Amino acid sequence: YIITEVPPAGPAGVAVQSNLIVIGDGLLAVNGASVEGKAVPEIVQEILGPEHSSVQLSISPMQNGRPAGNVKTVELLRMRPGTIPPDATGIARMVEAPPAEQDVPLPPGWVQETDPSSGRVYYVNHQLKTF
Repeated sequence: YIITEVPPAGPAGVAVQSNLIVIGDGLLAVNGASVEGKAVPEIVQEILGPEHSSVQLSISPMQNGRPAGNVKTVELLRMRPGTIPPDATGIARMVEAPPAEQDVPLPPGWVQETDPSSGRVYYVNHQLKTF
């Protein structure tokens, strides 16, 4: 799903103003659960929640309707639009990804691949034909 607009006075608006979310980015997951195949009202319900709780959105730049770039996770503090303090401290933040294990080689036959629809990384052994 392409992010086309957000409530400007809400937490997502703070994320847009902070360049954490860019209008045109793709929403890939909410709290780690893929949004693929879900209806927009269902996704909205997943994003909404108790005030002052947090929600994590996995987003990616999009190109030709597909994720094109690094997936980033933005955490928003759920607040009603219009109730955000002027300094907006702690309302939207980037979630740091765990350190990459680039120095550890994969076992023989295993390769790292990326699912083009979700941007998730997975590993496959083409010799054994296993995941």
